[in-house]
Amino acid sequence: MALSPPLSCGNFSAPRMNLRRERRFPPTRLGRRGLNPNEVYAFLDRLAVDMAAVYDALARSRRETAVVKDALRRWRSEQAEGGRRCAGDT
Repeated sequence: MALSPPLSCGNFSAPRMNLRRERRFPPTRLGRRGLNPNEVYAFLDRLAVDMAAVYDALARSRRETAVVKDALRRWRSEQAEGGRRCAGDT
């Protein structure tokens, strides 16, 4: 599995996984059936690390979004109050 360069937008950066559906694992040695377990476990370990990074980036993004939404709500409230004060002055 190859990782592409991270996606970035401002402070946000997350690894970009390039998983292929046609990922093939080498067969086991002669006398055994199935796939090479070491290759499969290595792939799954790498996938788990990449997914943890993606979920961490998602959590950071959601926290940042909540902060921005809160700031926008406060700003809108301040603007509405200022408009009411100006309307009351006339």
